Amino acid sequence: MTRALLPPTEFCFGTLLIREFLLRLTKLGYCQKGTGAVHRTVFGRYLRRLVDCLDPLKEIDWTAFGDKNAKVWLTWADIRPGVVKPAVHPVKITCVERILLLLEDPGSCWLAGVYGFVMFLAILSSVALVIIQSMESICPTGKKCYSGVETGCVLLFSFDYFVRALCAPYSRAAIFDRDVHMKYAAPDETHMVASTGEHAQMTPFQRLRIFLFKPMNMIDFFAILPFWLKLILRGQKKTFPLAFLRALRLLRFLRIMKIGKFDSTLLVLGTTLANSTQSVQVLMIYLCLISLVAGAILNQVEAPTKELEVESCSPGAFNATPTDCITRIQNVSLPFANVPNAAWYVFARMMGMRHSVPWVGGLPATLIGSIVVFTCMIMKGIIWVLPFGQIGQTFKDTWEQNQELQQIRKEVATEDERSPDLVWVEDGGTPVADVEVWGSEESGTAILAGSGRIPVPLLNPTATSAEVTTYLWGGTFRRWFGAPPSLDVKIFWNPVEVKDGTSKGRLRIEPKEGHGFPISQWRFVVRVPVRLYGEDASKEWQSPPSSNSTNPEWPENTSGTFEVLWVEEKKPAPGPQLQKKQTDDAELLDEVLTLLETQGRQLQELSRNTAGLDQRTMAIRDATNH
Repeated sequence: MTRALLPPTEFCFGTLLIREFLLRLTKLGYCQKGTGAVHRTVFGRYLRRLVDCLDPLKEIDWTAFGDKNAKVWLTWADIRPGVVKPAVHPVKITCVERILLLLEDPGSCWLAGVYGFVMFLAILSSVALVIIQSMESICPTGKKCYSGVETGCVLLFSFDYFVRALCAPYSRAAIFDRDVHMKYAAPDETHMVASTGEHAQMTPFQRLRIFLFKPMNMIDFFAILPFWLKLILRGQKKTFPLAFLRALRLLRFLRIMKIGKFDSTLLVLGTTLANSTQSVQVLMIYLCLISLVAGAILNQVEAPTKELEVESCSPGAFNATPTDCITRIQNVSLPFANVPNAAWYVFARMMGMRHSVPWVGGLPATLIGSIVVFTCMIMKGIIWVLPFGQIGQTFKDTWEQNQELQQIRKEVATEDERSPDLVWVEDGGTPVADVEVWGSEESGTAILAGSGRIPVPLLNPTATSAEVTTYLWGGTFRRWFGAPPSLDVKIFWNPVEVKDGTSKGRLRIEPKEGHGFPISQWRFVVRVPVRLYGEDASKEWQSPPSSNSTNPEWPENTSGTFEVLWVEEKKPAPGPQLQKKQTDDAELLDEVLTLLETQGRQLQELSRNTAGLDQRTMAIRDATNH
């Protein structure tokens, strides 16, 4: 989408806004995992809030969101037709809001981009001046260096701040601040909003108060404060120490992060810190409690002072002997004289600051004091690990959400160029047909301009048509520079039935125009998968010759028609003779099993009789021997 010279006059509920809105609903747990589908009532409730942030009286055409299919769970495919229609008409932007949009959003128009670049240079100049003016070799003390540049930067910053402050009471922040819009539309636990139209119904004073206390606006105010206070108090006899406020100009360097590639990184870092405040607060409470308990114990078991022997020699004694020096006892104060000092001693060590802050010198002299300090060092290793794990997980989750948001913004650029009925063109699950373009030389030898693939909507349940472009590769003509030949093809699909991966319908493919071909007449060849399997799974069609041109065109109504029948083959039901044969075989099998069972019983009886005869024979033989 091209940017205009001036800020827009209408706020549109476009694809990017609704995709980010659905992403926030997913984050809050209102969408199904995997499919991303949202219940119709939930979507209606929060979409109403999204619109109420700008205009509580704006009507919404609910029939545009999957109403024809009477679906309970809405996917993006069901919601997108309502975005394109549109179901929510644009909201008018006032002149004051357009001015504020120009100052706040560099991506709103070309003029806002130029203004953002000028502010970027002014911020860099202001930061460079603060650094240069601190260097004695460049700017000696008492000399005003580059005062004109400094005055110009401050005047520009002042103009930016005061114009935004004047516009803020009469502007809806949801127009230029997407985060505010999302928090009011779909609030989480930390941003609960009672009224759906509260943001749009704010008084000018409430909006001004929100503007003044925003962190970045407070930085802007304190950055220009020293200049204007110095100008106002110039005639006063007493001077005020306002030089330290000039260091706050360095904080304006954070505004640079709004521009360019640093934006997403700063956003992730800021969100992580904001979501981890509770973990940091718990950590500091634990550190303070441990420091107070350990400090109280050290105050009781350790001596407040320590006696040290100090030698003092007479002045000018270069080679002083022991008789020239006097040894005296001096009491040195230790950090355990009171509980606050002892607690600070423990706190500084648990924070790792014992070499960079005052009043932390000394060592415990008692066994109990040593045990207390040793225990605190162990607790330090345990306590610091706990919040770091949670902060790390928060950073990981925030980074994944930011990457998903960046991916959505890339996809939106493609989606806005396609109507909802042509999503299949970019869908990776769409079937494809193989195409080739053949020509012939003067000798009659066939030459291949190239081959490619075009998507065909064989799994689309609704009738559709589209013109697609495919590049041709692998042909005889290989260029050193420039794009390869390309071909525009018109596709028509009229389905009869599409269900569970099967398809039945009529497909028509019409070659339109080629680009970047050598001068010749060309034939278009396409192979479409009309069956799922088998020798006749693909069907080929060849067009008549095209015009003789580098951009060949085919005659009107030159197209190939294919009857698509993607069905699963069913085994034929057995006929009457086959059923009779199966019945006869079953009866014969039963007779054989019965005969075998009878023979088995006869064999068992014969075996028993034979065993009895053997026993009698053995008895007679034994009697005869005796």
